[in-house]
Amino acid sequence: MKLENKLHGLKKSRDENSLIKDLINRIEEFKNLDSNWDTYNADKISPDSITNARQIVKIFGTNNIIFDCAFPMRDGGVQLEINSKDFNIEIEVNPDTEIKLLVFNKVNNLILEKDFKMLNLDNLIARVHEYFGEFHYSGKG
Repeated sequence: MKLENKLHGLKKSRDENSLIKDLINRIEEFKNLDSNWDTYNADKISPDSITNARQIVKIFGTNNIIFDCAFPMRDGGVQLEINSKDFNIEIEVNPDTEIKLLVFNKVNNLILEKDFKMLNLDNLIARVHEYFGEFHYSGKG
């Protein structure tokens, strides 16, 4: 299966639980992507990346952080994104269970890059809260 344009945005309602469910369903769809899904020799999305991304979406949701979208990565990982008027955050869930947090300002300058492990999600959540406070929902999509 090739990546289709429909994967480039979620239709969102204002209900947080449905947003989380929609995003988890989207991540599950990545299981259907074959190698070379991008026609540039991308790896098949790792089952561990899918499982870990789903777990991150759920745990962040219970901490009032809702991701805007998810994308498959060429190396077999999953990228989760949060966008606001001041910052953009990317969380890369890599096949080796490493998690990379990238924070960009609105002119797309990288202002923070930090690695985490799945066992340290509390630290990751705390860092994201520094940029978005106690709740985030952009309403984009």
